[in-house]
Amino acid sequence: RVASQYDQSGPVLFANAWLLLQVPYGVLGVSLITAIMPRMSRSAAADDTPAVVADLSLASRLSTVGLLPIVALFTVHGTTLGIALFSLRGTASAVDNAGRLGTTVAVSAFGLIPFAIGLIQLRVFYAKQQPWIPTYLMALTVAVRIPLMLWIPPGLHDDQVVGWLAFTNGVGFTVGAVAGQLLLRRQLGRLDTKALVRTLVTVLAASLIAVAMDALVGLALPLNSLERVFGVLAGSVAAMTVHTIIVLGIGYGLLVVFKLPEIAGIVDAVANRLPSRFTSAARRARKPLLGPNELAETELDPSMFEQTTLLPRIPAAAFPYPYPEMASRYNSRGGGGAVPGNTGPIRPSA
Repeated sequence: RVASQYDQSGPVLFANAWLLLQVPYGVLGVSLITAIMPRMSRSAAADDTPAVVADLSLASRLSTVGLLPIVALFTVHGTTLGIALFSLRGTASAVDNAGRLGTTVAVSAFGLIPFAIGLIQLRVFYAKQQPWIPTYLMALTVAVRIPLMLWIPPGLHDDQVVGWLAFTNGVGFTVGAVAGQLLLRRQLGRLDTKALVRTLVTVLAASLIAVAMDALVGLALPLNSLERVFGVLAGSVAAMTVHTIIVLGIGYGLLVVFKLPEIAGIVDAVANRLPSRFTSAARRARKPLLGPNELAETELDPSMFEQTTLLPRIPAAAFPYPYPEMASRYNSRGGGGAVPGNTGPIRPSA
């Protein structure tokens, strides 16, 4: 209602900007939650608080590593992204609305990180069978957003109101993530927040360096003139492609150079799916597998055998229906393949 009061296309811009922000989270965040949730639930059911805290910290740090460079790209080049994706008609009004949509994405992209971390926190409460706490946290998020959305800062033009509404969306998620962190600290104790802050600062530094390098490339190459040469749509697509390669390539590349622990597992997963000729050096650098002598001296955990269920042999007399143990045409030693009710062996026909 607030968006439509100031701008007729405001609700559509707000909804599409939020849907566009959901794309990287749907690819990375949902996959991460799907992988980590079963392990977290088992740890919570076993009342293993250190394991729950470790899973929470790992999921939060991996979300930061995966999403923060993308957030930096959206924040700096959101307008170009909007024009490249939503100005297919090529008219002046379509280009203008697409640019405003991209600007809305840019001013609200910061909220993607607390949104992802907040959803991971909610999964911890679900795993601990406390579903009422996520309800309270969502109510807090909405309670923060509503007053901010109703209060429009003075000096904003009507076409800038939708950007303010999207910005308040991110503020609400940030408050919810902070409140969830405090509640979890009260229940679980220390949450290894220092590791999360260290990862956040490292990824942020790599993203800022990548954005600075992208700006230098933009000064050296006439990317802004691509729209005049190839048209608005084709020029925006070409420019956005170059920006994406530079920002994400340098950003994630620096994380590998910085030897961030969270990126090591991702690099291994990617390397295992590449042909061996591309990863031979990396494979040689890995720790060799245990040899036969070392494997024989390795102590096995006795609990691993307790987790394996062996099915006992059931004799034929235990079945509630006639199942005589006899020879069959497929098993001459007796057992399977007999026909109930038949007391003699099955002979092949002449």
